[in-house]
Parts: sequence; C-alpha cells; structure tokens
Amino acid sequence: RPGRGTTFYIFLPRVEGQEEQAAATAEPTAGFAGETILVVEDQEAVRHLMREILETSGYVILEAASGKEAVRISGEHQGQIRLMVTDVVMPGMSGTDLASRLRAQRPEIKVLYVSGYADDSLHEGALDSGDAFLQKPVKAADLERTVRKLLE
Repeated sequence: RPGRGTTFYIFLPRVEGQEEQAAATAEPTAGFAGETILVVEDQEAVRHLMREILETSGYVILEAASGKEAVRISGEHQGQIRLMVTDVVMPGMSGTDLASRLRAQRPEIKVLYVSGYADDSLHEGALDSGDAFLQKPVKAADLERTVRKLLE
C-alpha cells in the first residue's frame, strides 16, 4: 500500500547434496598452483574477471591491457610464464602477432586465444600445437578446464 511499503516472500526448494558437489568442483587445481599465466585483454572488466577466475584456481597472474604492454611485461618478468591467455582482436597488435613475438622470447609458452568475433582472424587449423581457442563469452568452468588441459 502507498506509504506503508511492500513485503515479498520468496520460497526456494531445498536440494540436498548440491553444496558438497559445488565445493568439490571449485577446488584449486592440484599440481598447477603457482604457475604463472599472462592475461592479455584490452577490455578491463573482462581482463579482471579472467584474473579472478584464474587466481581462485591457484595461478599467479600477470595482466596486460595491450600487446605492447604484454611484450614489456614478458621481457621484465624473470620467472617462467607457462601460458598466455590473449584476446585475438586488440588495437595495435593482434593476439596472433603477440604470440609470435612472445615465442621469440619464450619458445615454451602456450597460448589460449579468446575472441568474441567469428571472423577469419583465427581458425582451429591455424593454431600451433599445444594452443587452444575459446569463443567469448567464456564460462569460468571452460576457462579453468582449458587452462588446466594446456598446462598438463
């Protein structure tokens, strides 16, 4: 009623056993905790979300907003970078060009390409051995599973 407010009651069914199953799937990846991953994404919100997902899984994350920044970070980082997660389409330098440049510095680095575009910029057949591709929007579970597979 006007001036008195409104009260809503929402009743949700109780489901037994779901909480334990969800907790089991959220555990960090054993054996890969502490591995360093470089996340390169020009959209800040997407980059931060990827960082949060991967940090929750136990990885150490380096972030770059551009290909140029990623090259600089890779050059300055003294430790190993096992994997780079990069957008395919970015201003200034594409993800594929960035991968070529980083492989000159770090030949062992694996690459996970992500893109929201379904154009001809990257085909599954064009991926180097050991690389992978995910279509945006990327689900957290798909990102975690693909990263784990690439690092195995």
